[in-house]
Amino acid sequence: MIVRTTGVALAGFTDVDADHAWAEGEGDRSLAHWRTEHRRFWERVCAAAGRSFTPDMEVLMERLEVVWSDAEG
Repeated sequence: MIVRTTGVALAGFTDVDADHAWAEGEGDRSLAHWRTEHRRFWERVCAAAGRSFTPDMEVLMERLEVVWSDAEG
């Protein structure tokens, strides 16, 4: 699979919106699911780095577009 980045943005964790959660496409695509799973991820990453997760921490949101997929052909 080949993907192209179509946009990036920094936002506070709690500022990530439902549109981004939906576009990411994980779980049931809800903002609640996104926050639960991404909080778990960031809590693990922060702990491994000797830091603590905070809801106001900045996260990088990336938008991707599939350019080519071997599943297509």
